[in-house]
Amino acid sequence: MLKIINDLKYFFEDSSRKISVREYGRLAEISAPTASKLLEEYAREKLLVREEFRNFIFYSANNKDLVFKDLERIYLRETGKRKGDKR
Repeated sequence: MLKIINDLKYFFEDSSRKISVREYGRLAEISAPTASKLLEEYAREKLLVREEFRNFIFYSANNKDLVFKDLERIYLRETGKRKGDKR
C-alpha cells in the first residue's frame, strides 16, 4: 500500500481517536522525533488536526478534509474492514 496510507492507518481505524506523538511512535515502531516530524507534516497538509494539551501534543483525523476521506475509503476497501470495526 502507499506510504501515506500506512502512516495514517491508525487514524483510519478510529477517526475520533486522539493519538499522542509517543503513542504513535510506539504503534508505528519508529522513534518519537521521527513520529513528530511525520505527524507535523500531515498536519501541515491538513490531513490531521494538531491539538496541544498542557505539555502534550495530540493528533486526530481531519474528517472534514476530502483527501483524508478518500484515503480512508481506499484503506478500508483494501483491508476489507468497515468503519468502526475493532478487528
